[in-house]
Amino acid sequence: MTQHKDYKFSVKIHSDDLALISSMRGLAWHCQFDGNKQISWGNIKERDWASAGHKATFHFSRQNYRDNFIREAKNLFHENMWRIEDQSNNDPAEPAR
Repeated sequence: MTQHKDYKFSVKIHSDDLALISSMRGLAWHCQFDGNKQISWGNIKERDWASAGHKATFHFSRQNYRDNFIREAKNLFHENMWRIEDQSNNDPAEPAR
């Protein structure tokens, strides 16, 4: 079974639009081709997003999955509605709170 520590390729997204973040959760599920797809969007509930200052961090098990997520997000969502705050190749996902 895949562990959260394997999902270390992250991207932090800022958006004031909760519906957009919810849509990105689905996109993250789509872009994480294997393993436990729910880990990619774990800990991104409305309360998590609100307490993080309207930021959500998505985690992927491979760098190309994260890169594909970013590429697809740029194609699907207006650039004035969201932005990348940070990316990391060593930011393991945490189990659900």
